[in-house]
Amino acid sequence: MSILKALDQLLRQRPLSRRAVETLLGLPLREDTKNTNPTLRVYRSFRGEPPWQRVELRVPEPRKNGAWGSSRTDSLLVLELEPNAGQLDAGEVEAMLGPLRPFPSRPEGPDYREAATRRGPVRLGFDPAREGRLQTIVIDAI
Repeated sequence: MSILKALDQLLRQRPLSRRAVETLLGLPLREDTKNTNPTLRVYRSFRGEPPWQRVELRVPEPRKNGAWGSSRTDSLLVLELEPNAGQLDAGEVEAMLGPLRPFPSRPEGPDYREAATRRGPVRLGFDPAREGRLQTIVIDAI
């Protein structure tokens, strides 16, 4: 499955669950037992599967009787691409998601842009060292 096809399928599955992400990407996720955030359950891939180098899913823990918990109902998904995976640039991504607007980025990291899709925000990190090729995808929580 192409990167853009996978992205489209993930957006259609919102709210994202561990099972949906594992099924669509064909990559098992394990709970991060070192996570100390009481409002999130974090799942990570512990091996890559082309074109994905790293996958991290942050699932909100619902509030229970006033205890710690998240007010969000959707998960946040971070997908990092292998360096040689798909040579997608901003123009190709814009053709699918619509206009990309600048998003605050760290100088040493990817150049992030955001698409406001009808299924929620998507941030895309483009690697300036690789001629602006897509490096990271963040499907943000709604």
